[in-house]
Amino acid sequence: LALNNGALSALMALLALAGDCEDYSWEAGLRLTKDGQTSEVDLVVNCDGQLTIAECKDHFEDDAIEAITAQLAQTMPIAEATKAQFIFATLRPGELPGPIAALLDAFDTQRSS
Repeated sequence: LALNNGALSALMALLALAGDCEDYSWEAGLRLTKDGQTSEVDLVVNCDGQLTIAECKDHFEDDAIEAITAQLAQTMPIAEATKAQFIFATLRPGELPGPIAALLDAFDTQRSS
């Protein structure tokens, strides 16, 4: 199973996140290791001191949903630990598949409580 890294989704996210930033920097394709566990982060953006971590997938088929959900679950704690916003950027048309939407909703709910 090959996952699409989402180059176009990353570019679109960069444009959207740039907004009205005066101080803006970004890095793509980071590999972070903590306690022997390595995670890949598609995009990290700093906009006026606010970090955003983005997982980016252009188009993906239903057979990739489980792998993408696992990848999101691995990346979300990085956002939590760094107090960064977290977004999932995709060009997939329509609503997000249930497992991905549920994971994102749970993360938002946990962070807002």
